[in-house]
Amino acid sequence: MNNTKRSGIAFVVITILCFLIPSQASAKSRIVSLLPSLTELLCELGYSDQIVAVTTLCNYPAEIASQARIGAMELDLEKIVGLKPDYIFDLNRAHEKYRTIFEQFKIKYIDLQLIKIDEIPQAAVLLSSTLGNPEKGVKFADEWKKKISDLQKVVPSPRKVYVEIWDSPIQAAGGTSFINDLVKIAGGKNIFEHTESPFPLVSMEKVITENPDVIILAYPAQDPLSISSRPGWQNIPAVKSKSIFKVDPDIFTRPGPRCLKAIEILVKILDSEK
Repeated sequence: MNNTKRSGIAFVVITILCFLIPSQASAKSRIVSLLPSLTELLCELGYSDQIVAVTTLCNYPAEIASQARIGAMELDLEKIVGLKPDYIFDLNRAHEKYRTIFEQFKIKYIDLQLIKIDEIPQAAVLLSSTLGNPEKGVKFADEWKKKISDLQKVVPSPRKVYVEIWDSPIQAAGGTSFINDLVKIAGGKNIFEHTESPFPLVSMEKVITENPDVIILAYPAQDPLSISSRPGWQNIPAVKSKSIFKVDPDIFTRPGPRCLKAIEILVKILDSEK
């Protein structure tokens, strides 16, 4: 059974369970979000008025600007407990070390897995079901599927894309990352799609060998043209044609609802480079 079929079956099972298992959430559960991508997804689902605290990294959307801040990777536990949240939502066990403390104060700690792009609608269903409104997640998932289908680009000879997410040391988007999915949906071919690590460290020589047509810089970078001064990069097609693009890292490195915007940007870039 291929991965697409597995994902489809998993989504159906999750959706059914979310409707069958009664939620204990009240209409106005108090929420703490521990990752920007979760904050964005919760707001997209319509729960912004129930979020009582977010991390210092959460800067979108505008309606969470006035919310309490409880740290980033290191959390202000006293502040969190004082806010008396019903739920704390985490992602990929980023704050797993605090689970026992949360449980001691009778706060429900919910950790979601979100690595691949097809897990975004699944996360939406789980979040909305936990908060007592599974129909919100199902609606989001249905609309998400349609939008992804509309954006999907299939080209005979996809442009080779290198996505750099950091420069010291050089770190790329690998084959098991959601960014790899974004590139593929937009009609490109990630030069590191064969790697098992989602965000591998790579050498400058390896990028030269992979010879990308397009370079995407998804971090607060300097002038994109400064990339051309790296030793040996002058003959890379992307450098020769000045096909180096700096993009908003918040849009490209957060697995959430704005991934659709990231795909739209990639589609325009790749279309312009044909």
